[in-house]
Amino acid sequence: MLRMRGAVAVSFLFLGCYFVVCAEFPVAVTASLIADVRAHLYSGCVYILHSYFGYDKELAAVWSAAAGLLNIGVLHVQHLIYEGYDSCPSPLYVVLNRDLLILSEVSAAGKFSGARWLVFLHSVSELSLLDVPFDCEFLAAQWDGEVARLNDVYRISPRVSLQVRYFGDWSLSSRRNWPSVGLYRRRTSLDGHVIRTVILEDETYVSLDRMDNEVVLGGYIGHIWSELETEMNFKSNFCKSIDGGTGSEKNGTWDGMVGMLVRDEAEVGASSFLMTVKRMEVVDYTYSIDEAGTNVYIKRPKEYSLSWNVPMAPFSFWLWFCVMVAMGLLSLILPLACNIQRHHGNRNERAFGFRDSWLCTLGIFCQQGHNETPRSCAGRVVYLTSHMCAIVLLAGYAGNYISYLSAGRPLVMPFTSLSEMLDDGSYRLGVIAKSAQLNFFDKATDSLFKEVYEKLILPDIHNLPSDYVDAFKRVCESKYAFMSSANVMRRFTANLSCSVIALPRATIPGVIAMTTAKKFPYLGLINH
Repeated sequence: MLRMRGAVAVSFLFLGCYFVVCAEFPVAVTASLIADVRAHLYSGCVYILHSYFGYDKELAAVWSAAAGLLNIGVLHVQHLIYEGYDSCPSPLYVVLNRDLLILSEVSAAGKFSGARWLVFLHSVSELSLLDVPFDCEFLAAQWDGEVARLNDVYRISPRVSLQVRYFGDWSLSSRRNWPSVGLYRRRTSLDGHVIRTVILEDETYVSLDRMDNEVVLGGYIGHIWSELETEMNFKSNFCKSIDGGTGSEKNGTWDGMVGMLVRDEAEVGASSFLMTVKRMEVVDYTYSIDEAGTNVYIKRPKEYSLSWNVPMAPFSFWLWFCVMVAMGLLSLILPLACNIQRHHGNRNERAFGFRDSWLCTLGIFCQQGHNETPRSCAGRVVYLTSHMCAIVLLAGYAGNYISYLSAGRPLVMPFTSLSEMLDDGSYRLGVIAKSAQLNFFDKATDSLFKEVYEKLILPDIHNLPSDYVDAFKRVCESKYAFMSSANVMRRFTANLSCSVIALPRATIPGVIAMTTAKKFPYLGLINH
């Protein structure tokens, strides 16, 4: 048997984390129930948690019986609390009844969140003081000598009494008959719980309205949040961003709504948050809501690039070469056909020389008339062929030329990328103050982004636009470039005093989502 100092563990593939506590269960029953729970929850890693150092006869007996049914290891609770255990992403933990104090230690260390438990005990009332988070699957088992009754135990919040829901029965003879649905199909209601929600009105995704003396959210994300309130049965206590920003980091301190989530002044940010690696370190995101690639917009130039070779631009060199060859061949065939007709007795046919034939063919291709027409059938066929070629050429040229002038006129862009913008040096680059776009540059490791920040943003850092109206007004009135998503830009297009255009080679892809504080217990239900 094993002597436990620290942890002995076995790694397996699994999704989910479970804990089991045993109370006066026969060893064979305990081992069989552990095996069935592992199979039902598709757990691959199983560990018996303990709090003793040295040899333990009872622990050894349970481990020995369970080891005959599944792969299992043992782990000291202090190792779990202070060091964690990452060899298996979501293990199943087993705790025996004499170690119930382990539950209080794990709860105080915040290790319950995101886990699932199975507890063997005499009465569920033994857990009345235990804080079992909403996102922790905690199954409590009571043994009556023949049947184990399993209850699903959790709290909606620490201030709410323990919720106990029947999960199913188990026995050695009948084995399991448990729900096949997942955790968030069983826990669907927050029973009117109030969630502290911070918002920022951006006129695109979120707006704040009043209806029947109640505050309701409008906009795309606002409607999503209202649906969540109805489906999950909770209420929102709304507050606005303390400084009008979504959140950026400076010297390790976060401002805006992200800062409020970090400081526990709010639990959810029900607004559009651009996903960034830095933000993911301090907050959690819901599933993505929309694509929001960031573009750089400038005032649309009025100058077009029209060179002197525009009339020749629709056709390529080889096409013009083929036209000239066709004209030469037709100029040779026409006198040849007419002279053959004259030689075979058609004296009425005019005698065409090469010069006359060339002038006639050139006149046809230039859409000009001629005073004489061949009288023979062969000569007229050559004439008809020349006219058909000229008509097709004219139609194709006219269509291409008109298309080139109307849609193909290239704008004279001052620059097309951030590097060219740096070289130009006459524009300033703006972003919304306290936004994720600001951290694109001030926290950048890329040399180009660093230089853009130092030369184009930093000189005007204390005068960044506070909203999109101010930002696009600057774009229209001065040499100012502004970073924004296409969705936001389209929202303001109708009210702008000028036309704006995105730089074709300065796009940063991204997605937006709502955010929550770290270890927010209802994030899984929101995503579900």
